[in-house]
Amino acid sequence: MKNITNSIILVLIFVGNFIFSQEFKKDSLRGDFIYQLRAKPDSLNLSYIYDELFSLQIGDNYSVFNSLKSLKRDSIVSSVVRKGFSDKGTAIDFRNVSLPKTKYPYTIIQSQNKISFFETVLMSPLTYSEPVLKNWKIFGEEKKISTFLCKRAEIDYKGRHWIAWYTPDIPFQKGPYKFSGLPGLIVKISDSKGDYDFELVKSTKSSELKGRLIVLNYNKIENATETTPLKIDQAKQNLKNNPVGNLESLGVNVTEEQKNSFRNRLREQNNKRENRLELEF
Repeated sequence: MKNITNSIILVLIFVGNFIFSQEFKKDSLRGDFIYQLRAKPDSLNLSYIYDELFSLQIGDNYSVFNSLKSLKRDSIVSSVVRKGFSDKGTAIDFRNVSLPKTKYPYTIIQSQNKISFFETVLMSPLTYSEPVLKNWKIFGEEKKISTFLCKRAEIDYKGRHWIAWYTPDIPFQKGPYKFSGLPGLIVKISDSKGDYDFELVKSTKSSELKGRLIVLNYNKIENATETTPLKIDQAKQNLKNNPVGNLESLGVNVTEEQKNSFRNRLREQNNKRENRLELEF
């Protein structure tokens, strides 16, 4: 299975636009923040907490939010692809490469008025857009989180009620995931059920950002097919329910051992019930 996923799928995703994508829009890095997500992804086992770190990069024209594991994965893949191009006669080979795994392989890019969501399902880059969130309710309550004096705000989004704490001391109107539009950086945001919690855990000094650009895997966003959140979810569910059929439809030869591995994984998935961050489409 590792050979199929790493050697075939990743090559096709990353090689396609590898050369010219480097000249895609660039943006100077003005803010660089790390958030920790603590999530309860399985509604049948709410005692299980999943942790993952995410990057929020803020530039002059847009911000980018994605998993640190995704960034590391992209960096490793790009390095292997470059080596394959530079070594004459050497094939691009991922068989002995260990790649980080993330539960959240999406990329979220926010401009002043638009949120753009990108995710690759199998080998198809998909995207949809929605307006930035504006219907915040701001309260006078204050609380100190780490070293930041924060103010409270609340919003309803996609079936969950969210409580945010933002600090005017950091004048970026941004935050984790799709949350933005408050008069200061969001330091912490949680849903009212306690299923999802993002909290700022690291920031880079502005003096260390001079001359740096936003790091973005343009292969995930160029030539992405415009779709809807519902259709992305349906594509992911189809891939989960029939991984062998999807791979064979691409001409990939799946061995009997790999088929058994897929069946066991599907059996494990059926014993769980996904507790989505977004409950509505």
